Amino acid sequence: AFTWVSKALLSGKNVVTANKFMVSEKLPQLLEAAENGGAQLRFSAAVGGGIPILVNLLRARRADEVLEVGGILNGTTNYILTKMTEDGLDFDVALKQAQELGYAEANPTADISGGDALCKIALASSLAWNGIVDKHTVPCEGITHITAEDTKAAEALGYTCKLLARAVRNGDSICATVEPTLVKTGSVTAGIRLVENMAYWKGQNAGIQRFTGAGAGRYATAYAVLNDLMDMNGSGLAFSVSNRDRTVDASAAARSYLVRGLDLPGKHSGAWTLTDKVAPATVHALAAQAAANGEAPFFAAIMDD
Repeated sequence: AFTWVSKALLSGKNVVTANKFMVSEKLPQLLEAAENGGAQLRFSAAVGGGIPILVNLLRARRADEVLEVGGILNGTTNYILTKMTEDGLDFDVALKQAQELGYAEANPTADISGGDALCKIALASSLAWNGIVDKHTVPCEGITHITAEDTKAAEALGYTCKLLARAVRNGDSICATVEPTLVKTGSVTAGIRLVENMAYWKGQNAGIQRFTGAGAGRYATAYAVLNDLMDMNGSGLAFSVSNRDRTVDASAAARSYLVRGLDLPGKHSGAWTLTDKVAPATVHALAAQAAANGEAPFFAAIMDD
């Protein structure tokens, strides 16, 4: 895909794509090809399907200071977590149900590993802060280690588990993560059920802006592609990103986590620990080491705001 898109841009042909993997892997090269060819590259459908998050991030950075961006950016994982929380299903059962309904691929790795959401948060962050965010520097944890007992433990504390991708501006760097996250039960985010998506950004002046709706599917994707095509006549903001790198530093922030199978200080209750404030980079590193040793640890960040 990259080969043909690059050739088209260098030949002066405008390109609209929904290929989140290609764009997140090759964004600097694609933008360079577009500039050299005098063409436009647009990829609204690559993040959030029909949800207009990217075009609104372009508007936001023009008139405000973007402080945070993120959301529930994968419908497959949201469906699975909804069924685990509401129906008490085990992960494997919920995944099979999602596959039978066509919400999950036969090989669901990109979704359940968090890789799909990782591509999307990298692209959204790049547009929000007008610089290249390398997705390979973003700590990413999917939902494969979550059990029905974990979701019940979260529920007992007044939380609902979601797979959340988010990036927070922290001075000159960005704390970006994809990780299971506990949100207050009854909150807007907790109410995003089944395959629905929710993307948001938080501005210095505008506050939190949320967009909910179909994050995938042929009609939602076609809607976004068609709008990109119409915006190419000059009425839409250009998908411009400077070539400067935006540093991802997940060690500069601190969050509380609910964990199982990880040795971290905090308040213990049965198999789970509600940790003291700890850097996301530390938790992801510990979990990766445990997984490498054949263990299946669970962790979820606490998000109270």
